[in-house]
Parts: sequence; structure tokens; C-alpha cells
Amino acid sequence: MTAERDDAAFAARLLADAVHAVAAIARDAGLSLDGYLVLHEAVAAGGIRPTVLGRLLGRSSGSLTPVLDRLAELDLAHRETNPEDRRSSLVVATAAGIAIVDDARARQVMALRKIAADLPVDVRRALVADEPA
Repeated sequence: MTAERDDAAFAARLLADAVHAVAAIARDAGLSLDGYLVLHEAVAAGGIRPTVLGRLLGRSSGSLTPVLDRLAELDLAHRETNPEDRRSSLVVATAAGIAIVDDARARQVMALRKIAADLPVDVRRALVADEPA
């Protein structure tokens, strides 16, 4: 195997580890991965239009309706009228939803630190460098 293939395989493993960590966080919160991603974006934006969520997640806003309904059932997020355009709505996280995302972010940091600990020192330095190597 060439060094380039080794690097690609290593990068793919790191990415898979990061995705599995996020999926585990979602499961632990009783959410689908889509549910967690929607909640995360709602917290990050402080409220976000369903059409924007759809674009970010590569889904139609209509296909997110069951996800939004589930988040509302769990009292993790709700829809409210967009104050800038009363014809549209915003998905807004509740205090409970924010707490889940805050906890998840802390767990993501721990997971990424664990992943990074397995990296060779030169790769870790390259990841935090201000300029590309």
C-alpha cells in the first residue's frame, strides 16, 4: 500500500470514528442522528428555518417534519413564528435541548481528543497549524 493510500485509509478511519461518536451521542439522548443534527443546528443558530436545515442536511424541509415533531414531543425544540418574516417559522431549541447539545459537545471534545491521541505527533501538529503543511 502506498503512503497516499495509507493516509487516505487513516483519514477515513478518523472520520468514521468521529461519526460513530456523534451517532452514539444521539442514541444516548434517545434521538436519531437526524434529530441530533437538527437540534445541534437549532442550538448553534439560536433558531433556524426548516428550509435552511434542509439545505444543511441535504434533505427537503418536508422530510424533516417527523424529526421536528419528535423533537417537539420530547420538549427539546419547537417551532415558532419567525419575527423577521411571519410567513415562516424557526426551529428553536428548548432549555432541555440546549442541555443535550452542551453535553454532546463536551462528549465530542473527549472523543476527538481520544482520536487525536492515536495520531502521530506530526499529524497532530499539522491539524493545529495556522498554515497548511
